[in-house]
Amino acid sequence: MEDFDYKSFQAKALEQLKAGKPLLGKDGAFAPLLENLLNAALEGEMDVHMDEEERLSGNRRNGYNRKQVQTSLGEVTVHTPRDRDSRFEPEFIKKRERILAEGVADRIIGLYALGNSTREISDWMEENLGNRVSADTISAITDRVLPELQSWRTRPLDSVYPIVWMDAIHYKVMDDKNRPVTRAIYNVLGVDRNGHKDQKAFMKDLKPVYQAVSKEQAEVELDNLELNWGERLIYTTNTVKEYHRQIRKVTKNKGVFTNDAPLHELV
Repeated sequence: MEDFDYKSFQAKALEQLKAGKPLLGKDGAFAPLLENLLNAALEGEMDVHMDEEERLSGNRRNGYNRKQVQTSLGEVTVHTPRDRDSRFEPEFIKKRERILAEGVADRIIGLYALGNSTREISDWMEENLGNRVSADTISAITDRVLPELQSWRTRPLDSVYPIVWMDAIHYKVMDDKNRPVTRAIYNVLGVDRNGHKDQKAFMKDLKPVYQAVSKEQAEVELDNLELNWGERLIYTTNTVKEYHRQIRKVTKNKGVFTNDAPLHELV
């Protein structure tokens, strides 16, 4: 399987964001990211299955079975690992499963990153998937998925974003003295210097602002921008609200986080 193309994902997400299209619905940009995490989870399950006993018996990996799975984020392609003796039975996405259980797709990205215990995750999966996933499997899945999330968080950014929107969502966390304090998760959305094909005129007028050689010139250019565009509306309210709604769905049962680490994984 090929490495996930974060650059293409970022470009598609930004294009849909600026066009006012949902990122999390059908054909949304987040479907490929979900696909990558699902495949990483399946790899983690195979790692658990292919233990020393299996290897000593002569069993080996034997390629993949490819299939389409319908989720609330759109259709994704999963590659289920195979073993030579056909004893591998994935728990997360069963061999003949074509529709991911309702609610899983919306919560899968945050499921492993919230700092829950393996027992809590097992309880959730049993409730939503109808079977209990072992702690070893959950640990192996986590080992596979969290590096993908870390890669996304540490992806390279552009040196300049002419427009940036910021918002925050707040949670209670226990501090080092075991007292509940409030922490903020910041949601930062940016428009790059190339803008969008429906925004070329605006980006053309904006360039003199961030390319100005002095503060004074930048202020003059900003005044000119206000004259041309001041009465027009640029908004991302719906996108921000949708993002916060998805985050709240996967954290609604967490009253107070035990420390800051789960919040770091969440973003």
